[in-house]
Amino acid sequence: MVLPVLVPMNLSLTAHYRGDTCTGAPYFVNIANGGDICSNKTCVMDPNLASSGSGEVDRVSIVCSPDFLKAMKELFGRADYLVWVSFMDSNCTYLDFGSGYSATTDCVGAYGESGYYKNLLHNNETATIESYNSSACSSNSLTSTEYVNRSSLVNHTCESNGYRWYSSLEEAVAESSASSNESSASGSSHIDASSSGSILTASDTSGNSSGTVVGVIVGIIIAIAAIVAIVFVRRRNKEKYQNSQAGSTQASGTSSLEAAANGQRGLWDDDVITAKRIPRDKLKVKKLLSRGAYGEVYSGVFNRQQVAVKMLTPATRASIQHVNAFLAEAKMTAMMDHPHVMSFVGVAWVSLSDLCVVFEFMDGGDLRSLLDKYLTSKHSLGFVRQKATIALHICHALTYLHSLAPPVIHRDLKSRNVLLSKAMGAKLTDFGISRE
Repeated sequence: MVLPVLVPMNLSLTAHYRGDTCTGAPYFVNIANGGDICSNKTCVMDPNLASSGSGEVDRVSIVCSPDFLKAMKELFGRADYLVWVSFMDSNCTYLDFGSGYSATTDCVGAYGESGYYKNLLHNNETATIESYNSSACSSNSLTSTEYVNRSSLVNHTCESNGYRWYSSLEEAVAESSASSNESSASGSSHIDASSSGSILTASDTSGNSSGTVVGVIVGIIIAIAAIVAIVFVRRRNKEKYQNSQAGSTQASGTSSLEAAANGQRGLWDDDVITAKRIPRDKLKVKKLLSRGAYGEVYSGVFNRQQVAVKMLTPATRASIQHVNAFLAEAKMTAMMDHPHVMSFVGVAWVSLSDLCVVFEFMDGGDLRSLLDKYLTSKHSLGFVRQKATIALHICHALTYLHSLAPPVIHRDLKSRNVLLSKAMGAKLTDFGISRE
């Protein structure tokens, strides 16, 4: 199988391992644009967990390579894996960022320890990604399930929201094909090296050359005709599908990105969102910081400033309901202005499934990670000035929210949603379920 052509660039692949040694396959690999400053590293302390104060022991290896598929194969070895990559364009040519997952029935802890996964490769060449909010991955903690069909996994179809899937199945098929070819070659009487891949005996070469040429030409004509017919039928079926989707949306309010494309109004047309929109090509998404049931947070760069970039998970990006809820949170944050509420930078997208909400970057991590660090190191947790300062800052933020007209109730106040600066200044974030 011929893989899709991608524009080459230097990529940084950060492989994450549990424990203090980097043996076996990584449980997660983050793919980002490495630029000119990428440097290879082997089994070093994860700088993000070290700075955030997480109690987890996590080490990483960094591989700089323009070929992420080759690098993935080397990182995972004989272990099964899934790879998801997002592109900056709808033709899936300019790679933006991506993730690699260990394909296993085990419950795998996600990067940032805010979610857990089971990533399954099936015998019918499909895949399932199950997301959980507990380390046991019990059925009652299942938050979402994403299905990857055979076409996406085997043919690496460019999805409508600009991403592709890859897996270790590609290597298994290649190895099987190579083994079959070697077996066929060993049983052949003669291989004509000057022919373009054809296997002929010496006595057949002169007699069948003209017939072979005619057969090849006829085969090419038939193949072209078949491709044209398939494209025509698929295009006609797609138009019928879109028309039927538009009708059902107007009748019953069905939530889908196809419905949005056919005229359903959403918050992407809101005046506040439009005024806060920033160019997507000016925003560079770098490294995954944390992952939850419905959202992912990356570090990024905008206007040469480090920022935090929040995106929906792949399982929820195609849902117009999640897109609207995501934009509602962005709009609410955009309308706030307080020194202890996370500052809103802007919102960016090429397509709605590529939606990015951009915030200021807090270099001290979150309060939950700080408490975990203190607990692990047996640090004193008494009533100290830092604790009082953090509490005071959050009280100021809540007072501001409650003083708005109408008042805003956060409804999800917890240590994970309190972000810190290096100087221990605190800011409130995550207004996803807040209510006015």
